[in-house]
Amino acid sequence: LTGFLFMLARYGVRGIFNSGRLWRPVLMVLFFGMVLMAGFRTNVLLCTGVFLVQAYLERLHQTKVFPVFIFAGVIGVTLLIPFASKLPFFMQRSLAFLPLNLDQAAARQAESTSDWRLQIWLDALPTVPQYLVLGKGYALSQSDLATASSSNFRFTSDLESVDIVGNYHSGPLSVVIYFGIWGVIGILWFWSASLRALYLNYRYGDPGFRVINVFLLAYFIAKIFIFLIIFGGLYGDMYFFASIIGLSVSINGGICRRATAVKAVPHARVSPVPLPGRPQLQPAFPR
Repeated sequence: LTGFLFMLARYGVRGIFNSGRLWRPVLMVLFFGMVLMAGFRTNVLLCTGVFLVQAYLERLHQTKVFPVFIFAGVIGVTLLIPFASKLPFFMQRSLAFLPLNLDQAAARQAESTSDWRLQIWLDALPTVPQYLVLGKGYALSQSDLATASSSNFRFTSDLESVDIVGNYHSGPLSVVIYFGIWGVIGILWFWSASLRALYLNYRYGDPGFRVINVFLLAYFIAKIFIFLIIFGGLYGDMYFFASIIGLSVSINGGICRRATAVKAVPHARVSPVPLPGRPQLQPAFPR
């Protein structure tokens, strides 16, 4: 994951596929293969999202290489379909969100984790009105601590254990349950202000920082999508959001603005001021 994102931050999509240097796309494909081998669908979706958003921001669809890019993608998907079940186990697990003919063991493992996560969301959703005004907070009660430390206790449901651990595997639930509607307003304000700052730095920043500014904006957008739709937690993802906007501000020296043209003021002719006791001089060639 780190290598894939580093390539995008260092060279950008254009710099990787439109530079004429073959080692860059080869290394990019190798890094993506390593992401697939990890077995986490969230990482695959994150890398794909960052790549697509950055390609759009770099206007790759307006270049001559775009049809070649689409053709290569179609060929890759066509070759993947008949050989999907022959891929390594963890790679099949990473691709389980696609309608492919995968190995039954990999498909069942991926489906079981998805069903468990969905059930947690359905069980936690009815508790949202309870914490809508006054959030639950991160503090643990004495009963929660006693329950967690008891070796003979068995949880009656997965939601009961999740309530103590605090990991709902959902970004929106991790905000509204712990901080209520005020936390929702706060995170929406933070995202709006951060997106505005990232966009201004991408649009009006130093051309030397163009690639990194595009990457930071694309990464922030993709991270929000994953947080809202796929998987997330405020306590674990907030430092990602804060580090992205912090890095952008530090690189660009703040938030860039549109450069305003300075209107030239014509030079005004200043008449000499006569000194006391001296006659005022007249020009030799009056106009």
